[in-house]
Amino acid sequence: MAGFFSCHPPDITMVGILTFFTNPTAFYRSLETSDRLKRGMAILSLSILTSIGLSFLYYGWKVSYEIFLPNPIPLELPTLKIDYLIMSNLTSIFITAVILLGVGRIAARLTRARHVGLKSYMSAIFHGFILLALVNTASAPAILYAPNEVVYVVGAEMENVAFFNVTVDGVVRPSGEAVHISRDVLTVSHVDVGRFWANGTRVVSNYVNSRQLAEVLNSTTPFVRFSGVMGHEAEISEMDVRNIVFDHYITRRTVLGEVLVLSETAIINSVSGINSIRNIVWRALLAISMAWSLRALHNVSKKTAVIVTVLTYLILANLAPSPF
Repeated sequence: MAGFFSCHPPDITMVGILTFFTNPTAFYRSLETSDRLKRGMAILSLSILTSIGLSFLYYGWKVSYEIFLPNPIPLELPTLKIDYLIMSNLTSIFITAVILLGVGRIAARLTRARHVGLKSYMSAIFHGFILLALVNTASAPAILYAPNEVVYVVGAEMENVAFFNVTVDGVVRPSGEAVHISRDVLTVSHVDVGRFWANGTRVVSNYVNSRQLAEVLNSTTPFVRFSGVMGHEAEISEMDVRNIVFDHYITRRTVLGEVLVLSETAIINSVSGINSIRNIVWRALLAISMAWSLRALHNVSKKTAVIVTVLTYLILANLAPSPF
């Protein structure tokens, strides 16, 4: 048994992981002769698990969404459900890994750098995701102890909505005919929600405190438009809603537009602010890690490594979705 372990050391060792931080060049070069792909995949899985846990903390406890219809009610979003959070994180990290692999291999090919096997380079990229896991772990206490936030959705589109025990007053378009609807169930194919200033411009997304929120609500006019209203005596193709009261609703799809994030703390200390900083940091660290592995394995120049770092960060910032 001792001989077996002497020939095949454990794939996950503290010494190997510590070398990643103390001497990253030596760490990456060691992967050319011993790729440690299984350990890299384990680290990639760890980053996924920490992202899922953090997103569940974010949506499950710290942030709630309410939509104005025209009064604020809890917003039913698939992003608040655990199955969606899992798939969202898996998709995000998969896309990030593909971008890092693609940019690195293309950069090595364009610069005619020294060839390194794909398996070794994949392992290098996967090991870099330990930085995302650490950023997630470090962000958790900050998000946990930050004050809870309410996100008021003042602009959104909803599809295939069913309202229950609903009463609606509105105006049919384009005739201008007033209509009153009271039904146990009312289905609407499309709902457009917004708030407008007196000059006709929409309220834009912003970070506000209680006083600022009250000022916005007192100075703007709510807008709710129904399209494809069924459950009335005659189907209404389009109507502007003046007032609506209902017990609850379900919707197949919601596309968020403008939001007002309510918090009394400085944005840098808020849940949203902490998450924004987190997203900047993990993208920057992964870009640096990828460029470092490129320099260590492919022997690219420092100038090339710097250029690749900047380009990689910009690509991640614009194409890689946040894990949540």
